[in-house]
Amino acid sequence: MHLTHPRQQVILARFLAFVFLCAGLCYQSAAIAASLQGPQVSSGDVSSFIKSSTAGVITVAFKNVDSAPLSVTVSPADLSSSQMLTANSDYVFLIDTRSTTLTLQYSYLSTLNLGGYTASVVFANGAVPFSFYVLEQNTILFVTQPETVTVDIGGSATFIVKVTGSSGYSYQWQRKSRTGWKNLSKATGSTLILQNVQGYLQGYHYRCKVSSLAGEAYSNEVRLFMNNVPATGDNAHLILYACSALLALGGMVGCLLFSCSQKKNHVEMY
Repeated sequence: MHLTHPRQQVILARFLAFVFLCAGLCYQSAAIAASLQGPQVSSGDVSSFIKSSTAGVITVAFKNVDSAPLSVTVSPADLSSSQMLTANSDYVFLIDTRSTTLTLQYSYLSTLNLGGYTASVVFANGAVPFSFYVLEQNTILFVTQPETVTVDIGGSATFIVKVTGSSGYSYQWQRKSRTGWKNLSKATGSTLILQNVQGYLQGYHYRCKVSSLAGEAYSNEVRLFMNNVPATGDNAHLILYACSALLALGGMVGCLLFSCSQKKNHVEMY
């Protein structure tokens, strides 16, 4: 379509100017929002370094970063002391078009004792912490444990574990019954989601078994509760036993009364 009339050309020019203005405002708003949000860890929040390895690094990616680090400090898990790191000697900071990363180098990590550490990276627009561990070979360490949950009947319950250490993990979620812990079918991931939970699951115990070349390790035991449901779960077998005992006792009393009645009738006949 050709716009030959001057008025049409003016309208088109104004429309294009409005579109470019809106796009510029959106870009500026996104940039302002990112700067206000401050720097954040985008990946590698919990990593591990194997002490016995001959090489290895820990790399953490950041977002919303507007400068190179002003400082990097590492503290032991007990936070009793901290150490200021030296750029290019203890760590390398890299900015490219895909990511902004900080890498703790092997020459520094190999000097650390076994345990957990917290690093604090300070940028011009804020500071951000991240955690890492120095472990022995083939170690399974839980950094996120499942938690007891309470849901409504028909809802879903979610349990999560997270481990760090050497690679090659397998997961198996278990539920505790009267006969002990039993594996749940198709529950072989780091997250267990129970859909449409019903009252008979009230109070049951759950845990996750994690296996690797190091062997096996178990998460904490947690429980599932539902709102407005009488306690069953662990108590279900007690209720059944109580009912069975009452029925057995009632039967014994009935038999005794019947026996006495028969004896009385027998005596009266003579």
